[in-house]
Amino acid sequence: MKGRGQSTVLKRFSALTNNMSKVIIIGGADEAPKIKKIQFKECLVESNSLEPAAFQPCHFQYIELICKNYTLSAGDLMFAYDDPEVREDGFLFLGDFGDGII
Repeated sequence: MKGRGQSTVLKRFSALTNNMSKVIIIGGADEAPKIKKIQFKECLVESNSLEPAAFQPCHFQYIELICKNYTLSAGDLMFAYDDPEVREDGFLFLGDFGDGII
């Protein structure tokens, strides 16, 4: 798998954040918000078992959040793939969707 520029998730997040207002708290510390990136922890393989994730989110053009808190131990269920026309080449991952950026 190879990365080809920004993913769709990142493009959508960038579009949202460009239109957001900056909130200033008078007397408060000027800290940048901590953004949680997407993390893959485990991959569901053909034998219906889980293996440690061999890919990083940046390897895919599309990442879909299927279910938040799918399992309490592993977290969110995500589907990652490169070509919307060939989705059968995608992978199911358990991990942390975070704020949906790579």
